[in-house]
Parts: sequence; structure tokens; C-alpha cells
Amino acid sequence: MQIDGYNFTERMQATFWGAVGEAQSLGQEYIGTEHLLLALLAGRVGCGAAALRSLGVDLQAAENRVLAILQRSRGLRSASSGALLPVTSRGKKVLELAKEEARSLDHPLIGTEHLLLGMLVEGKGVAAQVLHESGVDLEKARSRVLTIRETIADDDHYDVPADEQPALVRVVLEYVNGAVLSKQFTTAREAAAFLEEQGRV
Repeated sequence: MQIDGYNFTERMQATFWGAVGEAQSLGQEYIGTEHLLLALLAGRVGCGAAALRSLGVDLQAAENRVLAILQRSRGLRSASSGALLPVTSRGKKVLELAKEEARSLDHPLIGTEHLLLGMLVEGKGVAAQVLHESGVDLEKARSRVLTIRETIADDDHYDVPADEQPALVRVVLEYVNGAVLSKQFTTAREAAAFLEEQGRV
């Protein structure tokens, strides 16, 4: 997918829209590095999350740390209108650095692994702060990404267990005028009920 010149893998596209949903659920009117990290952590799959897990990062603990920083430093604000939220200058820098990481590794698409590296190279945002507190540094992460990329790609598809419910269901509604509404659910039934209420099914 092409978003403002960023050619994303499918999983990175989902992570980007997940960041929109994270910001909206927190009632914030911008997408920062913290929302990008929350979305990467919430996804649990893909090269970025795999690299963090292999480096010994507790994904849930990292998510909780981001949320604690957001609540302490900014407080929760009222819910946003659902329009496409602007990306902060630091968030844009992370995306640009992710693109550079993909290019330097000769990868044609920007994946969640490049997003992770971009956060670490940027070094100053909430995402970088939480990653550093979790013991992740750039060189270790880059080395781990290269190792993981030898066995999986960000868009590798996994067999869905027949007897297992999804851990997360995300619905993204994009409108012609540019408005975007992203909501997360714990079951497919809840998502279907939401779509029915919206008159979408």
C-alpha cells in the first residue's frame, strides 16, 4: 500500500491503521511514535514483534509502559471525530527512517521490522524511550531483524488454527472525504454487530 510515498507491506499497512485506532481509542488527535509502537505491539505477529520477543521484550509490559507515559504526561482527552489523524513530525521522521532502513537492507517494501528500526534510529520519541527501557538497542535489533528475515517475511501468512478464535478483530472504515474510523473488538461477533449498527452489512 502507498501512503504518502511509503510502500508498506500488508502487515505494516495494518499497523499504520492500528496506530490510528490506538490514537482514537485514547481520544488523541494525532499519531505519534507511541501510537505506532502500540500498534506494533498489539499486532503480536510480523518481523517487528518477532524481533522484540527474541530480544526478551515482554510485549504486554512494553504496551503498559507506553500507556502509563501517555496518561501521566498528556492525560486522556475526549474522543476524536474519526477523521484521518495527522502524524506528528517525530512520527513522520520514524516513517522516513523506516523507509531508509528498508532501502539500506535492499528490501522493496517497508515492514514492521523497518518501523522498529526507525523508532530506534530516531531515538527521542516515546517509542524509542520505551524500547530503550526494555533493553533494546539499535545494533542488536538490526542484527535480530536480519536473522529473522532469513526465515520469515513481514507478510508471511500463518495457518489459522481451526479451533481458535482471533485475539483481536479490527474494523477500519475509510470514507471518500478522507475520514477514517478504526475500532477494535475482541470477537468477530462484536465487529459484525458494530457494522450492522453502522448499516454496513
